[in-house]
Amino acid sequence: IYMRGVLHVIQKPDRNKFAAAVKSLLGQKGTLYQIELNHRALTYFRTLPGDSPSGLPMLLHKVVEHGIQPIGFKLDDIKKVYPENDWTIIRQGEDVTINTIPLSHGQEGHVPANYLVLRAI
Repeated sequence: IYMRGVLHVIQKPDRNKFAAAVKSLLGQKGTLYQIELNHRALTYFRTLPGDSPSGLPMLLHKVVEHGIQPIGFKLDDIKKVYPENDWTIIRQGEDVTINTIPLSHGQEGHVPANYLVLRAI
């Protein structure tokens, strides 16, 4: 399963149920590749021009103004979501980005992300 930018929007109390559902879909031979926004993404979004076609920078400014913090996924949370007795971590890292469409300044956005490659036990 290729999962891009899904887990970070799942509420923390629901993440274990979500991971259990993914495990069921993978069966005994499947592999999960997960790429997620990391904890540096909000800081990055704040640097983008507000008139970007997606409107995302302005939306994030409004969300933060109202005291709501976007949910992120930290690699420190791996064992909480994917317990060692249920999952094998094949590879992980924080050195990737999720690229966006060209923004108003003409360049793509490069949103900080992390990745996991896992197999269910």
